[in-house]
Amino acid sequence: MGTCKIDFLGKQKKIDETYPLDKERGIYALLANVHKLREMRFSRGDYDASNLLIDFTDAVEEAGLTARQRL
Repeated sequence: MGTCKIDFLGKQKKIDETYPLDKERGIYALLANVHKLREMRFSRGDYDASNLLIDFTDAVEEAGLTARQRL
């Protein structure tokens, strides 16, 4: 059997490095680029961007923020 040289998780790794949600800089990066990520879902069919936005939305809902804080 041969090996595969295609990195199937490359895009996910890149998003995880760019937007680490467990660090302050990752949250700032996500909030600064949320519109870009939303566009990537539709223009590129980027499932990793969709997963990131779904996780972020769930976290905001579970945090119990006020309407002003959510904005």
